[in-house]
Amino acid sequence: MHFPRTLKNGSEKKLGHCPLISYDTVCLCWNYRAILDIFYRHNCVLAYFAGHAHDRMYSRDEHGIHHFTIPGVIEVEPGAKGAHCTVALYANQVTVTDVGAGICRKLFLSRV
Repeated sequence: MHFPRTLKNGSEKKLGHCPLISYDTVCLCWNYRAILDIFYRHNCVLAYFAGHAHDRMYSRDEHGIHHFTIPGVIEVEPGAKGAHCTVALYANQVTVTDVGAGICRKLFLSRV
């Protein structure tokens, strides 16, 4: 995954295939430390969404960035409602509705 060395000012939300923080380190993006360093240095990324790890995961790191891993379709039981999420972006929050699990999470966009 490639990110520019600089990020524009404001509140950034980023998407990527591989997680940057995970309980399962085998699924981390190969250059996750470099990407997190860019995020932390510019202090403007508020949320990062990923897949690949297949298990749903949510964490908020020490810099206040929300990390959300969307569950993989391969992990969904037959007959389940689905394996997708709906993401709604607002000025002060991101709402993630996990249709398959019936979970709705509000990620408030502010620094710790």
